[in-house]
Amino acid sequence: MAQGIQRAALSGIANVRRTRRERGLARGREKDQLLVKLLKADAPYEELKRALLELEKRWLREAKTEVERQ
Repeated sequence: MAQGIQRAALSGIANVRRTRRERGLARGREKDQLLVKLLKADAPYEELKRALLELEKRWLREAKTEVERQ
């Protein structure tokens, strides 16, 4: 019985939506990591621009609601 409760509690964790602030912080970290990686590789401006646009498009595809798209 206790295992069933634990499983239910763990499955509920996956359904918890992040707040706008949490999403913003996570996206900021992801964007920073991408920029640092590209800058360390001495990537040209066009590659930086392309990578950032791809990242933004991915975020839009993954957004489930209009609020997440903002």
